[in-house]
Amino acid sequence: MPVLNATWRSIDHCAAPSVRATGVVTTSVARCPGGRAVELHLGQPCTALDATTVIWRFFAAHPR
Repeated sequence: MPVLNATWRSIDHCAAPSVRATGVVTTSVARCPGGRAVELHLGQPCTALDATTVIWRFFAAHPR
């Protein structure tokens, strides 16, 4: 997944990502032109991340 994430950052001409680790979840966010962003969430399978909420927040913040 990190390679695919880097590919999208390149395609979208994004800035270098900021990385944040919270417990077992690592989040990488790269801001891109036009208000776009490329995000990557990594971690061991667990319940520490509510994926539905994270996905919803991403799409709510980046409407088309």
